[in-house]
Amino acid sequence: AAERAALARHELASMFSTFVRFEAVINAYLARYAQKCAPDDPLLPYALHVVEEEARHSRMFARAVGELGTGSYPRRGVFGRVEALGAALIWMRPSVFFLGVLAVEEVTDQVMAVALEDASLHPTVDEVSRIHRIEESRHIDFMHEVIVDRYVHVSALERGLMRFAAPALALLIFTLLVSPRVYRRSGVASGVLESWRLWWRASRSPSRRALRARSAARMRRWLDKNGLADGAARRLGAWAN
Repeated sequence: AAERAALARHELASMFSTFVRFEAVINAYLARYAQKCAPDDPLLPYALHVVEEEARHSRMFARAVGELGTGSYPRRGVFGRVEALGAALIWMRPSVFFLGVLAVEEVTDQVMAVALEDASLHPTVDEVSRIHRIEESRHIDFMHEVIVDRYVHVSALERGLMRFAAPALALLIFTLLVSPRVYRRSGVASGVLESWRLWWRASRSPSRRALRARSAARMRRWLDKNGLADGAARRLGAWAN
């Protein structure tokens, strides 16, 4: 029981640390967009609103990591390099960026929804999850509108890029939430190789597969309903299951 409790705290610290970095990538892009766009650009009020809310969320996640007492999980190692590559890729095109924002918000929203179903959830984690879900729902709705509009007006080549990016980003984001280091730092694993072995086993466990499927299901349904992903939506469903 003590090991499970320690592991849970470290998993949360890993997720919250990753959330801070995900939202920093979003804010950096939107701040750059605000710097370059015209003052009457219809997306500018949204961009500034998101920057404000995401910054507040990041402060909230950082405080939660401090209360967990585990220390943070900075970007480093193999996971850090993959995360840096993903952050660079979503800056390639605005369409890919908006899909990346949607994937971040959909996956994290559903992970928090599952956490809130647990009656024994720590009060701080409960409060953080509830606040984040309420405010992120507005971002998700707006992303739906922006993505549909861009998909209609971009070239066939960019539409193909969007179809590929949708499942790839969802997979990447879910995978990066829990670092293999949590097993070693929590005392469950004795070394690096055992940490990776436990991480792989956990990622293939029924409970983790069910959470992965749920985290992708709503995004998959939306992509399929709006004809944005075609084969990519089916690949997302196959990955999630």
